[in-house]
Amino acid sequence: DQDAINLAKGLSTIILTNTEAEAAIDHWIAQNATLEEFEKDHEWMRPFFVELAQHNLNTSNLGLRLRVFGGAVLSTVDL
Repeated sequence: DQDAINLAKGLSTIILTNTEAEAAIDHWIAQNATLEEFEKDHEWMRPFFVELAQHNLNTSNLGLRLRVFGGAVLSTVDL
């Protein structure tokens, strides 16, 4: 159960820091060997999670705010 919780937390963080759903899911699966094995046996997995990630990106402003804030901080520090 703890492994599933850690995987889910990792996914939410990756979705928040990416701008594309497909890239977020690719990153998430590449980080977890267990997910690579699961994907081989269950072909529905990737399209399902890509759709889930896309929905999160479309409905959540938190990721956008974090990216804008991070960009603003980097621009300010760069001066």
